[in-house]
Amino acid sequence: MSRALPVLLVCALALGGCASTSAPSPDESTSTNTAPAARTIYGVVDVALTSEQFDAYSAATIAYIATKLTDPLGWPDDCVSSSSFSDVAEGAQITATDSSGEIVAIGNLDEGSVEAVAGVFYCEFAFTIDDMVLSEKFYGLSVGNVFRGDVQFTEEDMRVGPHLYLG
Repeated sequence: MSRALPVLLVCALALGGCASTSAPSPDESTSTNTAPAARTIYGVVDVALTSEQFDAYSAATIAYIATKLTDPLGWPDDCVSSSSFSDVAEGAQITATDSSGEIVAIGNLDEGSVEAVAGVFYCEFAFTIDDMVLSEKFYGLSVGNVFRGDVQFTEEDMRVGPHLYLG
């Protein structure tokens, strides 16, 4: 028995040395208090053109086809929204709100360009919203006239690139 006591003592000390009271490494940490990183949101606002604007752009398209101009679209350079959406223009503010309606980020519309989708002409304004933290299920976006209200988007829509249609 006299030999067994030192062997037990050595084993106990060896096992005791394996226990650790140090803080867990970052990989072992169970804390989820890390805030989501801010990101830039890229999106588009499309404003349908009036029949008069449509006729003007249709004529420009026919002229393009007939003369094969060097402009890839052959349309006028500037795109101006119809009078009921005259506040939706280059530089207009676009506001992002959270699910409680609080403003969380603001961006601005870029210069408009004419786009045609399925025979409908639009003034298309790209926009960016910088430093937006996506941490909720839904967000509202509004542009121009405050009486139009917000258009709701999911967090995934915001990540992919929200697309607003007006008119």
